[in-house]
Amino acid sequence: MVEALLAMKAYLLFSFLFGYSFTLQLDSAARRGVDFAPRFRRRLAGLFVLGILHAVLLFQGDILTTYALLGLVLLATRRVAVGTALRAAVLLTGGIGFVLALAGSSPTSSGTGGSCVGCGSWAIR
Repeated sequence: MVEALLAMKAYLLFSFLFGYSFTLQLDSAARRGVDFAPRFRRRLAGLFVLGILHAVLLFQGDILTTYALLGLVLLATRRVAVGTALRAAVLLTGGIGFVLALAGSSPTSSGTGGSCVGCGSWAIR
């Protein structure tokens, strides 16, 4: 319950802030007329190193390395049109939801240790 109500909301909030800071940095670099990518890659490298150190020394469930890797994807797709980005988001979200729904309907995920009482045609014998 704590995981669903608190931790997942923190991930959502920090993901939003990461993306928003990306747009602020991108706009700032454009106003100053400097290349954005090298500085952002250096910041991602630092974030990755901090994430690795934190994961090794303190907490294995660290999210900083994931942010650093996804930041590279964000950097690579920064010039994609809004419509294309929305279509990709819908397809990715729907595809992941579909895969998770299939995994959840699997008879082996029932926690019965292989004995599937009442599974009908899904039963694995």
